[in-house]
Formats: sequence, structure tokens, C-alpha cells
Amino acid sequence: MDSALASAAAIADQRQKIEQYRHILASVISSSPPDIPQAKRFLNHMVSDEVPLVVSRQLLQTFAQELGKLEPDSQKEVAHYALTQIQPRVVSFEEQVVVIREKLAELYESEQQWSRAAQMLSGIDLDSGIRMLDDTNKLSKCVQIARLYLEVSAV
Repeated sequence: MDSALASAAAIADQRQKIEQYRHILASVISSSPPDIPQAKRFLNHMVSDEVPLVVSRQLLQTFAQELGKLEPDSQKEVAHYALTQIQPRVVSFEEQVVVIREKLAELYESEQQWSRAAQMLSGIDLDSGIRMLDDTNKLSKCVQIARLYLEVSAV
């Protein structure tokens, strides 16, 4: 894995670099059973200074969208790890964080872990200057969070 990431990082052409990283990501996501340490190495590499921001954003977006292909326990572990690793540079990866948090919220909701689902959605910055959400979307997200917290008290 480390040599594959290093060789991808050394590619000068940005399109080829992204394609190589996508190939690595596909092998990590499709491994059976899921290779959690490899997924974590991939994440560490993506948020490192070795990878240009424009490349890491695209790859982390793809990663976030592909999370659902992992089994639930692996998905939770990798997603929480991703959020922790991205946190120091969260401003650079806001869109990716939103997708990861929404995927986790869906997963927790399907498991009827209402409070955890609400916490995931509550962590999304609805008033970010980078992401422009209209008032309807903000209200919809707030209502969804409130509904999840109400589910907790109904149990």
C-alpha cells in the first residue's frame, strides 16, 4: 500500500495521479473482508501535505461516497477515523465531511441509534461561508435533527 501511494504521489500528470489513486481506493473499498488498516493508510495519505488539495478533495469525495459499500461496523470505524483525520483541515474538506456525516447518520438511523444519528447531523456546519445552503435546506436539516432527538425521548 505504501509503495502504491508513493508511486501515485510521484506522478506528475494530475489526471493520471487521480486515476492511480482511484484505482488504489477501489482496491481498498472492494477488499473482502474490508482492510481497515489499508483504508486508514489511504486516509492518512490523502490528508497529508504530499497530496495536492485539489486531488485530495476529489479522492476524499469519492471515498465518502463509497463508504456505503463497507459493512456497517467497518463503515463506522473508517468514517469516524476519517472525521478525526480531516478535523485539523476541516475548512478544506467541508463537502467531504458533510457526505461522511450524512452517511453515518443514515447508518445510525437504520440501526435506530437516534441520538448518534442526530449528533452526526448536528456536526454539519449549516452556516459555512464555503457551502451555500438556502434557508429551506437549513430548515430541513434542523427538522431532521430535531426529529431524531424526539425519537430518543419517545423510546
